[in-house]
Order: sequence, then C-alpha cells, then structure tokens
Amino acid sequence: MLCLKYYRAESGGWRNDILCGMCIARFQSRFQHATSCLRTPDCRCTVCAGQPPSLLGLASNHLFRLILELDRFELTREATYGQYVLAVRSHRVSARQLLPPGFPDIRLSFRCDIFAYKLHHHCPGRGAWKIQMEYTFGSESEAIRSLVRIENTYWCTHCRRGLFFYSECSPSP
Repeated sequence: MLCLKYYRAESGGWRNDILCGMCIARFQSRFQHATSCLRTPDCRCTVCAGQPPSLLGLASNHLFRLILELDRFELTREATYGQYVLAVRSHRVSARQLLPPGFPDIRLSFRCDIFAYKLHHHCPGRGAWKIQMEYTFGSESEAIRSLVRIENTYWCTHCRRGLFFYSECSPSP
C-alpha cells in the first residue's frame, strides 16, 4: 500500500490536478521518509523511479500464491492471519495442516501494554508486559474456530502472524 500511496499523485485519475508537478512533489515528499530514500527529490533510485504493480500483476500474485497453492498450505511462523482464514474457508486444507504446534495445547508468548494488542517480542510497538499463557483445546474444530474468530488473542497486532510460534530471535534486554 505504501507504493500506491507514494505514487498516488500520478495514478489518481479522478483528481483535477493529475499532472500538477507541485502535487506530485508534495505526495512524494510526504511519503519519502517511509521509503528510507535520503536522496534529492529528483532521485532515480528504484523506490523513487519505480511504479506500483499493475492490477493484473497484483491479482495474478494473489491467485497463484494464495488460492492455487492452498493444497500446500502449512501453518508456519510465516503464515499470516489472512492466509490462515483463506485456507480455513476454502475447505481444501486438512485440519492437521491448520493446527499450531503443540496441539491440543496452544502456548502464546507475547508482550503488551493493553491486553487486546499483543505483539511478538521482536515486533515494533509498545508492550512492557511479557506474558506467556497456555490453553488446552478439546477438539481440532474448536481450535481452528478459535484461531479464526478470536483474531486479537492468537495473532500479532503488528505482523499478523501467530503468537503460538516462538520468535526466531530472543528479545533484546
């Protein structure tokens, strides 16, 4: 989405000032800090000179990566909440592939300030409390239903990945 916002001045055809150089410069300068580009406004690096992906490219990527490869879905530390929900609702993925490690026990390890916003130890954001908790599910379907319905309990607020996977790196002191 950053890419689309960064180039919105040139791709927003509904605007009256579509080709206004000042508007393009204003949008680019507003989002330049988020792209980590420290060069001048006329920079030709790949971030500044690149274009957002086409709608066809985005749709193809979504179709091939998510939908046609559902049979190979695996709940790993890289799987996001959106991918998980898509796999569950497709009814093409076995229950065993949808269960987190250690099932029927699910252990969460996270940090938070407000219990509704949970973060991995290595994800950015506030969170002074370091919490670990565990729950034992009675069935596979109960666990899968909970992982889909109670999103803010089981998934990281920042990266949208499962809190039931231990972080690859240890938290910094």
